Amino acid sequence: MKLDQFAKKNFAENILINWEAINTIEKNGVTVYEIPISEIQQTTIASNLFQEQLKYGLIAIKKGTRCILTL
Repeated sequence: MKLDQFAKKNFAENILINWEAINTIEKNGVTVYEIPISEIQQTTIASNLFQEQLKYGLIAIKKGTRCILTL
């Protein structure tokens, strides 16, 4: 994954991907990989309705030879 190719440079330069903590789920021939992402400088929201700290994750879904990756 090449973070320097992200359109939002300020976001890409502020995240750390934890490749060591991948959670794998397999069901019905589909494999889902959950990779935690943390921010170097934590973004917070001042709100009584939403969570205070934003949380991110990278999800990859594989079925057969096809793989979809989303942030």
